[in-house]
Amino acid sequence: MERTVELARLWDRIVARRRDIAVLVRDALRVPVIRRYAGMSRATLSDGRVVESTDNLLGRFGGLVGGKTGHTSDAGWSQAAFARSGGVGITAV
Repeated sequence: MERTVELARLWDRIVARRRDIAVLVRDALRVPVIRRYAGMSRATLSDGRVVESTDNLLGRFGGLVGGKTGHTSDAGWSQAAFARSGGVGITAV
């Protein structure tokens, strides 16, 4: 028998160190399709709907390759991002 669990119930129990998140962002952005979509401030879906990112840094911070925002009740808001300028890259969490 298959068991399903609502992801929202599990999310507050997930614990990740800043280093874990930085490595995840760095490695994910090495995948071209992830890098392309992670850096978009808006996208048009195949049905014509337009969706906009809630990441306020996209399109406003030069050199930003992509990032991810998130929120949990215990940790509050978070931002993980990768930026590149002058041949130097930095991942920030």
